[in-house]
Amino acid sequence: MKMNIREYRKRAGLSQEALAAKVGVGRTAVTFWEAGVQYPSADKLPRLAAALGCSIDDLYDIAAYGQEVNAHTADAS
Repeated sequence: MKMNIREYRKRAGLSQEALAAKVGVGRTAVTFWEAGVQYPSADKLPRLAAALGCSIDDLYDIAAYGQEVNAHTADAS
């Protein structure tokens, strides 16, 4: 599932290092989240959303997820 972390971080005017400090993780974690290599753990989501000035739901690209689900459903037909 795609997340919108990079987009919200840039809107907030934060560097990866600054966001990492606000959330309590290393810069590498933010890099991995933005690249989709790893996802933030559930306990980090409230702090991440607060740091970015958005809701937890906003962090997830639900439209892209819906397209992904539809693509898999079409392939299974």
